[in-house]
Amino acid sequence: MKDFPLNNPLLTQEQYDQMYAESFANKEQFWSKIAKEQVTWFKDFTKVKNTNYEGDVSIKWFEDGELNVCYNCVDRHAEQRPDDTAIIWEGDDPSQSKTYTYKELQSEVSRFANVLKKLGVKKGDRVTIYLTMIPEVAFAMLACTRIGAIHSVIFGGFAPESIAGRIQDCQSQFVITADEGLRGGKTIPLKKYINTALESCDDSIKTLVVRYTNTQDDLHQKNDFYYDELLKEVDDQCACEPMNAEDPLFILYTSGSTGKPKGVLHTTGGYLVYASFTHKYSFDYHPGDVYWCTADAGWITGHSYSLYGPLANGAQTLLFEGVPNFPDFSRFWQVCDKHSVNIFYTAPTAIRALMKEGNDFVIKDKNIKKRESNTDNKFGTVGCVAIDKNGNITSGTSTGGMTNKKWNRIGDVPIIGAGTYANNKTCGISSTGWGEYFIRNVVAYDISSQIDYLKIDINQAAKNTLKKVKDLGGSGGVIGIDSDGNIMMDFNTKGMYRGYINSDGETKIEIYQ
Repeated sequence: MKDFPLNNPLLTQEQYDQMYAESFANKEQFWSKIAKEQVTWFKDFTKVKNTNYEGDVSIKWFEDGELNVCYNCVDRHAEQRPDDTAIIWEGDDPSQSKTYTYKELQSEVSRFANVLKKLGVKKGDRVTIYLTMIPEVAFAMLACTRIGAIHSVIFGGFAPESIAGRIQDCQSQFVITADEGLRGGKTIPLKKYINTALESCDDSIKTLVVRYTNTQDDLHQKNDFYYDELLKEVDDQCACEPMNAEDPLFILYTSGSTGKPKGVLHTTGGYLVYASFTHKYSFDYHPGDVYWCTADAGWITGHSYSLYGPLANGAQTLLFEGVPNFPDFSRFWQVCDKHSVNIFYTAPTAIRALMKEGNDFVIKDKNIKKRESNTDNKFGTVGCVAIDKNGNITSGTSTGGMTNKKWNRIGDVPIIGAGTYANNKTCGISSTGWGEYFIRNVVAYDISSQIDYLKIDINQAAKNTLKKVKDLGGSGGVIGIDSDGNIMMDFNTKGMYRGYINSDGETKIEIYQ
């Protein structure tokens, strides 16, 4: 394991220390400045933070400001740098790839948005997206944000029962899917699963179908509409809908591993500020970097760090349809070589699986050695800060702001720790701070294991965790723990969820004192 300083970091050590101090000294001034630097506002906010944790819990950030996420992720870059690459798409088949400039992305998203409007989708409607990692998943998500619809992305692989429950729970009236998906050389019968799921849902739900493999037209239902056909009827002119900062942006369901899946709601302004800010500084993103987060769009990491965070920063972001072991275990490195990726963000699970296969597949990649010696390369993992000499990954800890500090490395590739806070649907990278503070060396604890297996008192678990946070320089307090054992801190609310969607379509924050 080596220590190695970053080249030309966005923040020097002195700048980082100053930012860190400012985030404690004057939280509202600090986040007001960050919000105005990171986001283009249609209407400036006058109130930064308005929170109440007593009685009826209320959390609001930038509440009188107006913006549009799609404008920030697409249009403003298309206006200034239309020919710069926005999305690099790598197919499951290694021979398939596409690139989209910001101007091309603007056209694709606007046309998709007009298709949705043609189907009757309007501001505030809920749209379920069930796709694999094809370009249309990005178009669909951004199109929803463009017109003010609330998207709910379901991982392209969940079974019909899981799909139906999520559609019913969020009361979606529109579904976007494809005939089939591809992953690891195998087909996924997306439309077949949707048809089965909709048998137990409202029969008025409209389904927009992307003909991807062109093999499943025999699965047509009465309320099916085809994307390629409707595209012929629309143009690429679609204005961005002004949205209040506290308007709902998306609903993303928990996995359901500890009970019924909960629809976690994120709102517009605070989420985009936090996602773009943490992406920029956690990965030390510079113009021209080629950034790849391997997370699927069906997870919060895919939302924040494959799509919204990088695009808000005008980055080149790579979307990958495949898996790390197809056609063989060298696929990740082949993709990095093919597209000159120099910021790579993946999960400890993937790293362990690749390490288990040894170095033979890595050696096949002739550019690996060259890439390792290039100090501009960064290797980030979710919840990982180190891999010891025995190959063990240390998880659950973040490592602080991206400065010219020394970093642990794999070989000669720096490791950037990036813990997603507690429940994997609730927040963002904590390596540049939680909520209202710019905190270094904060541990993101999920205490559900303590509750489930050690049977310790919930309040005591909260106190223990808070002490650990304070010992590391943190501040604030635990205001509650939800039924899954996830801690809710009073300084972790901006980019975090606003609560759960209940069966009445209302947002409920569950607090367990």
